[in-house]
Order: sequence, then C-alpha cells, then structure tokens
Amino acid sequence: MSGVSQSVTFINNSEILFLSDLATPSNVITGPIRFSFLTFNVSFSTSERIINVTWIGWDSPIIDGYLNITFQILVDSQIYAEIDGSGFYDYYSGNYQIQIFTPGFHNITIASIDSQGNRYSSTIIIEMIEYPSFQWIPFFLVIAAIIGIIVLAIVVIRRKQERGYFTSIGTIVKKELAESKKKLLILTVIAAAPGIILVFIFGLISRLIGTSISIDSLRDMVSLFFNLFIYYFGMAFSIIVGAGSVINAKKNGTLSWFFSKPVRRWEFLWGKIFAFFVFVTITMIASSVSLILGCIFYVDPIYVPDILSMGGYLFLIGLMALIPLTAIVVFCSSVFKKTGLAYFVPIMILIALPPIISFLPMVVRSEWPLLLSFTFYIEELGKEWVSTSGGLFGSLGGFGEAFGLTITPLNLNATSIILILMGITVVFLASATFLFRKQDLP
Repeated sequence: MSGVSQSVTFINNSEILFLSDLATPSNVITGPIRFSFLTFNVSFSTSERIINVTWIGWDSPIIDGYLNITFQILVDSQIYAEIDGSGFYDYYSGNYQIQIFTPGFHNITIASIDSQGNRYSSTIIIEMIEYPSFQWIPFFLVIAAIIGIIVLAIVVIRRKQERGYFTSIGTIVKKELAESKKKLLILTVIAAAPGIILVFIFGLISRLIGTSISIDSLRDMVSLFFNLFIYYFGMAFSIIVGAGSVINAKKNGTLSWFFSKPVRRWEFLWGKIFAFFVFVTITMIASSVSLILGCIFYVDPIYVPDILSMGGYLFLIGLMALIPLTAIVVFCSSVFKKTGLAYFVPIMILIALPPIISFLPMVVRSEWPLLLSFTFYIEELGKEWVSTSGGLFGSLGGFGEAFGLTITPLNLNATSIILILMGITVVFLASATFLFRKQDLP
C-alpha cells in the first residue's frame, strides 16, 4: 500500500510470480488545446502567454493497485513545477498552466518518475509568437497632423477666395457626401456586419466550452472574417460608390453642367476622391470597432491590449486595401467610356485574378507573380499584424513541397508592402487626373 518495490500476484489463489518495478513509466502530452482541435503534435505555435499543458501518465506494473508516480514539468530544461500523481488508479491525467512571456522557441517537458527513480520524458516545442503592439500615440499624432493640414488648407483657400480666387472642390465634396448618405449608411452597416456575426459565434463557443476563448482562435477567426470582408466589401464599394461615379456623370450630362460653371476638371475629380476617402475612413472605423467589440468580451482580460492592438491594425489594413482600390476605381471610372468596363476591371483585380495568380508560384518556382495580386499584399499585412494563419488567396506555393518543388519566397516586410500600395495609389490617381484633364467630354 505504501508503494513498495515488489508485489505478489495471485491467480486462482495460487502464488505464481513476484513482480519488480523495473519498467520505465510513460506519459503522453495531449495539449495545448484550442477549441478548434486537440493537438498531439511535437511542435506548436501560439501567441498565448498562458499555456495549458495536459498529459496522461502511467506505470507498469501498478504495485498493489497503487500508482506511485511523480511528474516534473520543465521549461527550457529548468524545473517549473513538480506534481505528485500517486493514487489508486490506473493512470494519471494532469494539466498545468505555464506562463511564458519571452518570444521564440521553448521546450516544455513532462518527466514521469516512478518509485524506483525510473524516468521517462515527453517534450513539445512551443513557438511563442509576439505580434507587434499598435502604436497609438504616433497614430493619433498622424491623425492630428492630417486634421491640421486640412484645417490649414481650408483657411488658406478662404483667404484666397477673399482676394478673388475661386475653387469648387469643397462644394463638390459636400455635394457628394450629401447625395450619398444612404450609400454611406449601407456601407457602414456592411462594414459592421463581421463584428456583429462574431459576437454571436464567440458567444456560442464560449458557452459550449464554459470558459474564455484563446487569443489564437480569436485571431484566426477575425483574420478569416476580415479577409472575406475586404474582398466582398471592396466589390460592394466598387459597385455602390466608385465605379460609376465619373462615367455616369459623363453620360447623364452632370459633367457638362458642372463644367459650364467655373469648375476645374481636377477639382471635380478630386472632390469625388476626397468624398470616397471619407467613406473609406468611416466604414473602416465601423469595421474595426465592431470586430474589437466582437472579441473583447470573450477573451481572458490579460489579452485585452492585444485585442485593441489588433483593432488598430485592422483599421490600417482596411485603409491600405481600400485606398488603392479607390484609386483604381476612380481611374477606371474616369478613363473608360463604357460603364461595364468601369465595373468589370476593379472586380477582376479584387476577386477573379488572386485565385489564379496564387497557383503561379508552383509554375515559375518563385513567388514573384504574387506581386501582381492585389490581395496578396493585404494578406501579408494580416499575417504580420493579426494572425499567421494567413488569408484565402495567398500563395499556394507551399503545396509545391509535396511534389518536391523548391519555390523562392518573397521577403516583404510591412513597410515595403505599404510603400508598394501607396505607390499604386499615387500612380492611378495621377494617371486618372492627367487623362481626365485631356479627355474630350460631351
């Protein structure tokens, strides 16, 4: 009963064998566990700072029905905790929470030790992922600087108007916003929809598992929903707001009426562009706030700063996606004479081309074709800032490894991607302005 090293076994009341506890005890690590799956892997990546390690340990033979076993939990070869697993049962099922705050790879070992000092160890490798914290102070300083520039521009223009200079860009912006109130309301509701849906999904999951949801699972779900939102909201934005804005004004005579007044062509175009930027900003605020509220009530309080940072980055990713898309939409609406092309080209760029381009790295053995995919840049920003799970239409080159293919990766950081997207914006807006000023209008 006290866990002695020998035991007598009887069959039909006959003494037949003496058993010595010389066998090595065993264990198997069955966690970390996320609500989406049970892991038995030897390697695990997570941004969780509290790791719930679960395991099952046993020994053979069990002396007098008594399992005499001790477990040591080691983190990076250092003893983190020691647990007595002895008792009158066939195996011990244990769990222990480990706090790891240092990014990088860490070894977590469960060592089983029986009464004779026999030892058996199982080890998993945990990769702690540290997503960057959103820089709120610089962000608000930039916002303040932009507001200051706008106010300064308004003051300068008004002073020039007092001296006889006339500009209609402000009037056009106001007119566009006033006429598009219903469109803006529709876009705002669409933008808030992903967060509202996640509230119900996370609420259901939280009730089913009876505890808060892991930050990794929240990041993965938000990344999936946000990528879908960008694709389909971008398409809705193109159809509802942008693609027909200029080309319809050409067809219905509005443009001719405007130009019968003292309105410069670039003022008409940029008045609409500034109005579209207001649409994009308002809708992305609605989207990021709804996603924050959809997550923040279902996560452990220690991860609230992570959720807030994720919301800030979602806002930036949305701007990085929709501002270049606005430039492309305005370009198509300004240059093309047929309404169909003005709608078709942005939708092709956003929806049709990315799935096709995603296969090309396996053909050319390099990821450079992804530079032609608009959604690739957005998904790469999401991987760096929101979730490493990626998006929907990134490179499928990883599947090439199953066929023995070596594919040269693209090494783009967030700064490079932002510069590329801003470059696309400048090129399309500059081209739209130049070509619109040179066009023969009816």
